[in-house]
Amino acid sequence: MNGIVIATMAEAHPFIEGMRLEQAAERPFRTYRGGVYTLIVSGIGKVNAALASAALIREHNAQCVFNAGSAGALSPFLKLGDIRHISAVYEYDRRPQKGLPRRTGIMPGHAEAVLATADVPALSAEERQAAGRFADLADMEGAAVVRACGKYGIKAFLFKAVSDTSDTAAGDIIGNIEKVSLELFQYFEEKVMPHV
Repeated sequence: MNGIVIATMAEAHPFIEGMRLEQAAERPFRTYRGGVYTLIVSGIGKVNAALASAALIREHNAQCVFNAGSAGALSPFLKLGDIRHISAVYEYDRRPQKGLPRRTGIMPGHAEAVLATADVPALSAEERQAAGRFADLADMEGAAVVRACGKYGIKAFLFKAVSDTSDTAAGDIIGNIEKVSLELFQYFEEKVMPHV
């Protein structure tokens, strides 16, 4: 069985519809199942993502866990809608010795990026610049999925779609998330699922 952790319903909806997943539980997480996949809508943040990953492994016997969702671009070379397979994650809101990079599971054939994870979004230019010293993208869940899976010896594979850049207005991010989440599911369906 393969697990998928996605933070919000807006990001998860294309996966649920496209994979024809049926709701299996409402609490503690919205959980959907179909075929060889169980998807959990974790909620935003590291604690939620870690708990959802552990639930997939312990309660649903996930042999690998995917984390899919949106991320903010820290690199000026990334544009809205770009999709990247994450090769390493940092927790940039922890002390440097605790937030060291962690390697993720890698599937060949995808454009890669480094991800910075924190419990608060990096929205200001200063925050983006600080996080961008060691990462290409920023999110609020990825590193927690990797850490939780690591505790169980399970591989975590992360795929992120760029929902905002330094030029994106805060009010546009929600609409962008819906658009790039559909694109991310289409990418996942075409380029990831056939190799799982």
